[in-house]
Amino acid sequence: MIADVMEQIKVFLRGKKLLRSSGSVGDDESLLDAGIIDSLAVLELAAFLEERFGIEVGEDDLVPENFDSFRAMSEFVRARLP
Repeated sequence: MIADVMEQIKVFLRGKKLLRSSGSVGDDESLLDAGIIDSLAVLELAAFLEERFGIEVGEDDLVPENFDSFRAMSEFVRARLP
C-alpha cells in the first residue's frame, strides 16, 4: 500500500516536472531541503492527495513532517485511510 502511494506521488511530481525520474530522490530524502518542492508544491500535493485518496488534509496537517519525503507523505495518507 505504502509503495503504491509513493509511486502515485512520484508520478504526480514528474507530471508537474518537479521530479526527473523515480530514482532521483530517495524515499526518505527531504524534498524540501533538496529544493524539489516548496510551499506552493505542498499545497498542490495536499489537493492531489485529497482528490486521489479521498482524504482530508487540514490546515494543521500542512507541516514539513507530513510532506518532507515520499515516505512521510505515504504514512500520512495511510494513517487517514479508512
